[in-house]
Amino acid sequence: MVFFCPFISNGKENEIRLSPEKSKGDTMATPRYGQGERETLGGSIEEIEGLDYKALLSYIINQEMKKAEMYNTLRLLSKDAVWDQRVTRLFKVMYEESVGNAERLLETFRKEFPGKNPADSGGHFLEVQLSEDRLRELAYSGNLEEILEHMIGAEKLTAEIYQYLMEKSENEKVKELLRSLSEVGLERARNLEEVLSSLQQEKGS
Repeated sequence: MVFFCPFISNGKENEIRLSPEKSKGDTMATPRYGQGERETLGGSIEEIEGLDYKALLSYIINQEMKKAEMYNTLRLLSKDAVWDQRVTRLFKVMYEESVGNAERLLETFRKEFPGKNPADSGGHFLEVQLSEDRLRELAYSGNLEEILEHMIGAEKLTAEIYQYLMEKSENEKVKELLRSLSEVGLERARNLEEVLSSLQQEKGS
């Protein structure tokens, strides 16, 4: 899998290949949340914990669609509010990734459950809750490093939550799906760390 990040300031696309190795020196702090936010997240975790495989797959498809909507909104917002167009291009990349994920998951769902459609998962989505409000604030500031740092922390926290839920589940198909989601979150965090490192090196040169 290849992750394209066309927002490095030299104008060239920086292609980062996903690596299966674990990150070394993993010191990025996870985002901080207030009591109300923690309670809401706790409710989302309990909701996911109670889903069977079909319902969980539906939930993840709907979540990816909601994430695509979130990133597209942030892309349009930052386009007007921020002078640094790398911020806008970052949100565009994340939007396109979420759309692609939703399409692949939908294909999987239709193979697993022929003639069925994913249920409309109402309510809150874990990965959106972890990022939406803070990213909206950061989009106005236009600080690409802060945006990347928050996204990295949120991805790592999401991976930890999915890992926790996987260990609690007794359904093998649910466990496998949650394991995959955790691994994807860690891969995405590593990609974003590579981009952040390139950005910091560029500033120091």
